[in-house]
Amino acid sequence: MKKFFVASLTLVLCVCAQAAKKTTPKLVLDASKGVAGSVTLPTGKKVNYTAYTKLYYVTHVEDSTYQYMNVFVPEGATLSTPIFMPNYVGGYMAAAPRMIDEGDASGRALAEGYVVVIPGARGRNSTIVQKGKTVYTGRAPKGLLDLKVAVRYLRFFDKNMLWDAEYIITDGTSVGGAMSSLLGFIGNNPSYEPMLKAMGVADTRDDVFASVCYQEERDEKSLDMLRS
Repeated sequence: MKKFFVASLTLVLCVCAQAAKKTTPKLVLDASKGVAGSVTLPTGKKVNYTAYTKLYYVTHVEDSTYQYMNVFVPEGATLSTPIFMPNYVGGYMAAAPRMIDEGDASGRALAEGYVVVIPGARGRNSTIVQKGKTVYTGRAPKGLLDLKVAVRYLRFFDKNMLWDAEYIITDGTSVGGAMSSLLGFIGNNPSYEPMLKAMGVADTRDDVFASVCYQEERDEKSLDMLRS
C-alpha cells in the first residue's frame, strides 16, 4: 500500500551560480502542493485535474529552461493509474514542458483517466550563458538523458502519488518518436549510468511499460553529427 508523505532524495550539493543553472540538495515532490485545474475537450467534455508544475527532475540542473516536468493527475486517479508521457521533441531541438492541450493526445489521455506527464528536454538549440559565453547544453545524448531521468523521477516518487510508475507509456512523433522508441529500448542500460549520476538523478530504474512512436526519425548519420 502506498503512503502519502513528502519524500526527498538527498544528493550532493554543488555550488553554482551561472545563469540558467539551478542546483538543489534534493529532489522533492509534495503531494499536497497540487493546484486544481480543468480542461474542456473539443467534444465539450470537461476534465478536472490536479497539476504539479515546474518539477525539476535532477539536482544538478544545467539548463533550467528545459530540465523540469509538468504533471497532471485526473480527478478520480488511484494508486494504480497508468502514466502517459508524451514528448514534443522535433528536429533534435529542445522541447520545453507544456501544459495540457485539449486538442492533442495529452488532453485525450487525461480524459481517458491517465496521469499525463510532460517533461522538457534539452536539444541542439538549447544554450546558457556561462562566464559571458554562450554554451550549448543539448548535445546528444542529453535530450534522451533528460527523458530517462524524468522516468526515474516518477518511479522514485511512485509511493507518494496517485499513479503507478510501473505503467509508464511514452509517446512522440518524428524525432520525438525516436526518443520514445529509445526510452523503450534502452531502459536501465548501464552505459548511460555515469552520465545520469553526474546529473543528480534518483537511484532507481528508467525502463518503461510501452512506447508509442509515430513517424520516428532514425537517421543515425544525423545522430553522429550531433555527437561530434
